[in-house]
This record gives sequence, structure tokens and C-alpha cells, in this order.
Amino acid sequence: MGAPFVHRLRSLSGNLYCYDVNTNSFLLVDQAVYDVVEDVGILRDADVMAKWAPKHGADAAAAAVRSIRQQQKAGLLLDSHPSWMTGYDDLESLRAVYEPGPTKAVFEITAQCNLRCAYCVHSGTYVFERPHSSLKLSESAMRKVMEYMRSYALAVEESPVRYVSFYGGEPLLCAGAIRRLVDELVHDRKVDWKMHIATNGTLLEKDFAGFLVENDVGLQVSLDGPRHIHDRFRHFEDGSPTFDVVLSNLAMLRDLSPDYYSRVTFAATVGPGSDLMEIDGFFEDEELVKQHGVIVTHVDPFDTSLFEAYGPYTEQQMRQREQLKLDYISRVASGTRPTQVEAALFNRNLTRIDGRSSGRCGDRCPPNGTCYPGVSRVFVHADGRYSPCERAGDAYVLGNVDGGFDTSAARKLIDRYVAESEPECIGCWALRLCDLCYVACRRGRAFDMQRKKQVCALNLEKYNEALEIYASVMERNPQAFRDMKARRVRPDPVRLRS
Repeated sequence: MGAPFVHRLRSLSGNLYCYDVNTNSFLLVDQAVYDVVEDVGILRDADVMAKWAPKHGADAAAAAVRSIRQQQKAGLLLDSHPSWMTGYDDLESLRAVYEPGPTKAVFEITAQCNLRCAYCVHSGTYVFERPHSSLKLSESAMRKVMEYMRSYALAVEESPVRYVSFYGGEPLLCAGAIRRLVDELVHDRKVDWKMHIATNGTLLEKDFAGFLVENDVGLQVSLDGPRHIHDRFRHFEDGSPTFDVVLSNLAMLRDLSPDYYSRVTFAATVGPGSDLMEIDGFFEDEELVKQHGVIVTHVDPFDTSLFEAYGPYTEQQMRQREQLKLDYISRVASGTRPTQVEAALFNRNLTRIDGRSSGRCGDRCPPNGTCYPGVSRVFVHADGRYSPCERAGDAYVLGNVDGGFDTSAARKLIDRYVAESEPECIGCWALRLCDLCYVACRRGRAFDMQRKKQVCALNLEKYNEALEIYASVMERNPQAFRDMKARRVRPDPVRLRS
């Protein structure tokens, strides 16, 4: 017998909870139960009471142990853990998963970029990443991938929808190739192709912008906030600033088609020293970006010399993030829309928690947040290699355009991830919340479990924070997440008092 499989946490109001992993539920507890719970099952009940009697008194310590034992009879606070992590028994069953082909292709249409952003993994400050180069993915290679997707899609669906994203480098360096490929896709009468471009926004000319509008090609533009923050990291190859160029092009696109422009989204990277409150205010107040979706990320902290030049993330940034968190809790609990930056920082994990399954954990656990590599998407490098996604870099090659998709390589990747993750994951309190994947194990081109342990440590802090935010919001308004994706109505937390 072991201790209950729980994680203890405290809401911002000071209330104490046990997150019960086996039932995926929150239990509101008093201080005595909160203290005692991790000793029950490890020590004899009498020894647990004796240990905690000096702090809580003999009667309260005994009542806490009895309360936990009563809840265990009801199926809560049990010590059971999964004993294995799910994988695949045979290659044939995996091949069946891949039968429909990928639903999305992300093309690294060029490995070149007209900017030299300081924090870019291809900037030269990251030890294991490729530098910018003149390598381009040929149009014939992209057509071959799209035909592969098309043929498999039509074999299994009547009116399939498939997705193509143009990525880089800077994809607008290859605007002519994009035009020709998009034109072919929009004239396909059997497959509904959805197209998207991720761009730095500096090469967006009016003629090409009109083409995007005409063909409803989705657009995401990198923009880090106000001028002095954006230009600190994002500059042209000669070091000149980019902010004014990007905003001028955005204004042109908005004037060209307000309706299309309303669907443009943004990607902001928070670098060391960047003022979060200014970034938050920019995406709320700047006419060209307010009420648009924004993704907020931070600089990859591993294997880089960037922080030697720009310094570390600061205490002020941590305090600002805490301020945004408190404002987020207040807004969501009161039914007010959080700011765009607040939503980008916190919504995903909170939605994941609110949409969690209510069933018991059982004897097995999923392989964290991994996908079937190459099923939902495939990243096609500029040299034609396949990888699971754009975040995998040069790791995990799954075949190539000429030789086709290598299902056995996908199987080996899944098997290795499961085999090396299982010992750590089956006893981890965050196993039902975890969204880590193969990218967490990547160190350059190598599969490295030590790197995953580093990433895990950071993510456990993230999940703990998310649980604290969730409990804090739900205390004030149990229906607060009703508008979030994957919402499931939750009962009040079980009240467990000694």
C-alpha cells in the first residue's frame, strides 16, 4: 500500500485542495487532511496520528485519518497507479492508423529568411539548429505531397477537407510558387483545401495581398508588441528595424479587405526583458491588432547563447505575469473577457482542465500529449524530408517525398518514447493533464530523455499553476468556463473536512 495518488494545491484565497489523479477530481480539504494525506498508507495510521498530533491535536489528527479512510471506501484518494503506458502491439495496426494519409502538410518552402531575429532558432545562437540557407522545397515536391494527401483522402471520404500551410524561413520569399500552388488547390473540385501562411509580414505587397484575399488564404503575422519591444529582437539582415514596415503592410491589408483582415492572427514572442504589460496593452489598444487572435510564446531556453547577449528573464517579468494572472482570474470569474495576451497565456491549460474526463484512470495511461507522428500533420523540410511537425526541427525523420512515409520509423519513435517515458510517467501526478510529446525529448537531432526531464520540471510548475487558477476561478463562479472549448459542467468540489 502507498500514499493516495494526489497532488496538493492552494487556491489564491487560501483554500486547500487535493487533486485526486485516479478520479481526475478536486477535493476541498482542511489543513489537517492536507497535511496528513501524504503519510496515510506510508505510515501506520496510529503513527500518522502521532506525527501530526503536536500540530493539530490528537482528535483532529485522528479525524483526518478517519476522513481519508472513509473517502477511500467511496473510491477517492486511492493509492493505485497505472502500471503501463499505451503504445502499439504490431506494425500492421499502426499502418491502419496511417491509411487515410496526413490531414495537414506544413511546407518549409524555403530555409531562407530576410530577417535575422535574435531569438530565432536558426539565428546562429542555437547550438544544434540549422542556420538560414538558400535551400528551397521544389514545387514538384509539394505537388507530390498534395497528390499523396488527395488520393488517400478521396479513398476514405466523399468530401474531404485537407490543410496546407506555407512555412519557412520566410515563405513570402517564394510568393510566386505559393501563387501557383494555391491556384491549383482552389480549382480542385473534389477536395476542400484550407490554406495558411505564417509570415513575418515585411514582404506583404498589395498585389499578393489581393491574391490572399481573393483565395481566402489564412494569415498569421509575427508581431511582438510595440515598436521598441518588437524591434529589439526582430530586425532585417542589416540590423534595421521591421516594426514600421509590418504595420504599414497590415494597414494596407486592412484597407484592402476589412472582412479578410478581421481573421488575421498574430504570433508574439516574449523575449528576455520585454515588458509584458506593454505587450498586453498593445494587443488591446492598437487598432491594427486589437480583437485579433494572438499566440504568445517564450524563447526556447535550451542550448542557446541568446541569454548571454540579452540577459535572463527578469523578476519584473515574473511579477508582470503574476499581475496578468490575477487579472485573468478576476475577469473570467466575473464573466468578463480576458485580454488577448491573458487568454494566450492561460486559456489552453484551463480549457484542458475544465474539459478533463471524469472516468477513473485505470491500469494504463496515454503517452502524454503525443500524436501519431505524421497522421494529423506532416512537416516537409526544404530538402524533402518528413518530420512529425515544424517543432521537431531536424529530429525524427519519417521518410521523404521521393521514398514515401516510413511507418516503421514512426513505430520506432512511438515505441522509444513509451519505453523511456513509462517509468517516470506512470507515477506522475500530472499524467492526466500532460501535453508533452516527442518534441520534449529533442536535443538537436537526438532523442534525449534527460532533456525531457528538464522540460517536465518546467511543465509541472505550469500544471500546478493551472490547477491553482482553475480552483480560484471556480470558487468564485462554478460556471465561469461555460464558453470555453470542450467545457464540461463540473459539480462542486467534494468537501472533505476532518
